[in-house]
Parts: sequence; structure tokens; C-alpha cells
Amino acid sequence: MVVRTLFFSITRGAGGIRNGQLDRTIGVQQPDKVDAEKVRASLPHGIVTVKVVKGGLDVADPENNDPAVIASAAVEVKLELP
Repeated sequence: MVVRTLFFSITRGAGGIRNGQLDRTIGVQQPDKVDAEKVRASLPHGIVTVKVVKGGLDVADPENNDPAVIASAAVEVKLELP
């Protein structure tokens, strides 16, 4: 939500949302389990690309058999400014 709000604010002042390009890189331990299309669709403004790579961290919780999955995300915003 923070990325969506920030991207909208930046692109609104730069001639419109359609002028922006947003590249996301998501790092998780099991990249094959991430639906990149759903990630892309969560920010439908401008041109959006998503790359899922090995990264992040899974923290075991043996008591509850429910690991905490920590994802690392990088967001690049590219705009044509006047």
C-alpha cells in the first residue's frame, strides 16, 4: 500500500501515471511459490514488471510448525520528467 501511494503521488506530479515504469524485485526462499502476476496486478498503474528471486528468510517455529516468511523487496520507479 505504501508503494502504491508513493508511486501515485510521484507520477501524478510528473505528467500522469501512464508515464511511469515500476520494476519490482521480490526475494524469498521459495520463489516458485510466488505468483508474480498477482504481485504485478496489485499495482496497476504505469508499466509494471516483477522479478522473483531467491532471497529473503524463512524463520522456523518448531513449536507451532508455522515458519515466518520474510520477503525482501526492491522497487525501482522510472519517470520521464519534463
